Amino acid sequence: MSQLLDARLGAEDLQLAVFKNVVDHINEFVTAEELYGQTNIDPVLADLDHPERDVGTVTVERFDVGNIHYGHRPSMIEAPIDNYPSVSVMVQHITPGSLNRVDYGGELTHRVVIETIVKAGPWREDKVDIDKVGEDIVGRRIKRTAEALFALMKQYDAPGGLFLPPTLPATVSWGDIFIRQEDGASGTGHRWYWQGARLEWQYAKQIVDAY
Repeated sequence: MSQLLDARLGAEDLQLAVFKNVVDHINEFVTAEELYGQTNIDPVLADLDHPERDVGTVTVERFDVGNIHYGHRPSMIEAPIDNYPSVSVMVQHITPGSLNRVDYGGELTHRVVIETIVKAGPWREDKVDIDKVGEDIVGRRIKRTAEALFALMKQYDAPGGLFLPPTLPATVSWGDIFIRQEDGASGTGHRWYWQGARLEWQYAKQIVDAY
């Protein structure tokens, strides 16, 4: 794909292109990663015969299109359970690039961030060993969801024709598991287990009239 030149930052051009790829393809990559985990990871853990790993094969939740968000969504912190799993796509930071690839302009480096949160549950609070089961399932789900997003972005690595694909793989981090009560009252109702992941890539954009 030929690279185009203009004088714009291009933040929303890139955000839109990545967002469209996620909307169009995320669930097919989730399906592929779910099969990989059920075939190559879950049976090995089951064969270890360890009491903390007796959860069988783990499914990975698919994304409703309404839970794929364009830009940062801090309001998701208080969102209903039905709004998860969720994924947000954003261009969060732009810095001058390290190389001048054209004599009459410059280069910008865009940091593309994808954040996702998945859940496991619900379980009644009085269920035996509920914590270790919920923690194990949500931990596997978030790893596999991150793998799906990583594979998606690797396949669709030059969105929109304005940007050069990343020269380095993603930076990936996982948050801590946390528990949320369905009804918000301690000691009653059901428990859900949650965990998030954050993936970051660096895209380059050539520009004219750099300064």
